[in-house]
Amino acid sequence: MQSGAVIDTAGLCPVDDWIEESWEASFDKVTDVNLRGPVNLARAFMPGMIDRGDGRIVYCGSVSGRMGGVKCGLHYAARKGGVHPFVRWLSQRGTQHNVLVSAVAPRSFGTAMAAQNDIDPEIYPKRRAGSPKKIGATIAFLCSLGAVFISGATLM
Repeated sequence: MQSGAVIDTAGLCPVDDWIEESWEASFDKVTDVNLRGPVNLARAFMPGMIDRGDGRIVYCGSVSGRMGGVKCGLHYAARKGGVHPFVRWLSQRGTQHNVLVSAVAPRSFGTAMAAQNDIDPEIYPKRRAGSPKKIGATIAFLCSLGAVFISGATLM
């Protein structure tokens, strides 16, 4: 597959308790979307980028994956947490071919998925949730010429 930039913003954050009987099925589903998805995306697009000697891959991790989460489940925090070392690992394989890999790790922001978790924006330093538009602007920067020296980084 060919693409100059690939952006992975997929994520699944169900609200359930790790001691519930249904948790294993939920864990598998979250693993498929939040960890296997990013790996398979790289497997599909990175070889073509390496062949062309140019490309950008940007993943959407989560601050929950770096700090354990506020209201998200264990499965979400653990699987989004797996994205961050994967970005560093993948960047080591891509950077020498001018394929730059990075991530953003936003806090909760204004989406339907975030609303179901009932997170109070007052817990954040700026006392407000982020917005998809602002996350998009950060991702656009990571794909731009202004970020040609950034690879393996996760911006929070």
